[in-house]
Amino acid sequence: MGLLAIILLGINGIIGSGAFLLPQQIYHDAGFALGLAALLAAGIATLFIVFCYADLAGKVTGNGGAWLYCYTAWGRFTGFQVGIFVWFAGLATISTEVAALIRIFRDSVPALKNHWVAVGIGAAVIVLLGAINWFGPKLSQLVNSISSATKIATAAFFVIAGAFALKMANFKPLVPDTIKDFGEGMGAVGTAYGITFYLFAGFSFLTIAGNKMRNPQKNLSKALVIVIVLVTVVYLLIQTVTVGILGSDTAKSATPVATAMQHALGEWAYYLVIAGTAVAVFGVAFACSFEVPVLAASLANEHKLLPAYMGKTNKHGAPSVAIIVTAVLACGMLTTGSYVFLASCVVCASAVQYVPTILAVLKLKNMPSGDGAFQLKGAARWILSLLALAASSYLFFSLTWKVLVIAAGVFVIGVIIYGLDSKRRSDPTQKVDPGVELHDPVATRAGSAVIDRSAFPDRVLAASAAKAAAPASKTGTSS
Repeated sequence: MGLLAIILLGINGIIGSGAFLLPQQIYHDAGFALGLAALLAAGIATLFIVFCYADLAGKVTGNGGAWLYCYTAWGRFTGFQVGIFVWFAGLATISTEVAALIRIFRDSVPALKNHWVAVGIGAAVIVLLGAINWFGPKLSQLVNSISSATKIATAAFFVIAGAFALKMANFKPLVPDTIKDFGEGMGAVGTAYGITFYLFAGFSFLTIAGNKMRNPQKNLSKALVIVIVLVTVVYLLIQTVTVGILGSDTAKSATPVATAMQHALGEWAYYLVIAGTAVAVFGVAFACSFEVPVLAASLANEHKLLPAYMGKTNKHGAPSVAIIVTAVLACGMLTTGSYVFLASCVVCASAVQYVPTILAVLKLKNMPSGDGAFQLKGAARWILSLLALAASSYLFFSLTWKVLVIAAGVFVIGVIIYGLDSKRRSDPTQKVDPGVELHDPVATRAGSAVIDRSAFPDRVLAASAAKAAAPASKTGTSS
């Protein structure tokens, strides 16, 4: 994949149902002006986090993203738990987008109002996604490109065509009459901020397939920043045009963008945007259905944090077992039938992985970066990391206790799985310290990620020293 393909993958993985369905909730919570403020705040916060990811991407290479960064900085247990939550976020995203797809067509297809009919059809969509990914990344890239192009065209059509139907009166009041002072206004922005963060949650999956990109140390950091800036602008434009056409009715429509087009151009435009929304939703679900099994295979193959069978691939190079397991679990999560609840699970799982990943930027500040790679330096490293940490931590205050209980359950399950595998506990490669020349399986840009020797027994150090002293001719090359 080149830089353009990476950017398309990122846009496709982020812009989904939220762009076309959440304008209603944002307007309901904060009105027009404060709703835009919440969107902008979420975009800026995401950019802070993206800078942290970009810094780590230039230092730690490999197939894994956030979990690999945390593994490198904090050791095997933390890396494993972050990997579990990244995987959980992917599963929840697939289920959320499929639930959104059902919601979009529920009024047009009465049968979808039956819970189990809806779940059955949704499960069929998830199985279809797995079947597409079964044939490897080439077909996945083709479907992703088509989906991304259609989605971008739909958003562009809405913004450009809708701009001619705006009415300035619909933007009033800029701030809801119910908000009396600055404190209430900030409270409204905070409420909408938690919701709008779902709009950006997909960016982290872009780092998971990092080893499939050309020059990932250079391209990944650029792509992350470009994607977030472009996506934020798109969200601001969609929200503005929607409110400019519908006014206060924005808060009353389950499909506000399509309804706005209906008001502006008629029924044909409504169904055109509905179709485009469906493509957008399918695109996010598809992107995650490709990337989530890759993560599971990475956890199994690179560091044996999951059972070996999870890393098995088929003749097309696709992680077949991981694809099957991902589809089964995503279908199970879909049975909740709640789009908003599943979206909240995604936000929670994302926040869980952001916090230790951001802290890893400070932990690995002395690790060398690759040539031309993006780096945070000096005061900028501390300022951006602390801002990103504050933005991520605030997300937990917007979650319900049910979502937090589920997150705690995922953590406990991870502890049990980790504890049952004695091989992890006996493996000496628990932490990575770039200051000592002892090769570690975790690949870094410098090619010499090493083990922290301080906690090792003498017998482990002796064995490691003997292995390091072996002639290079026995292994062919040391590079």
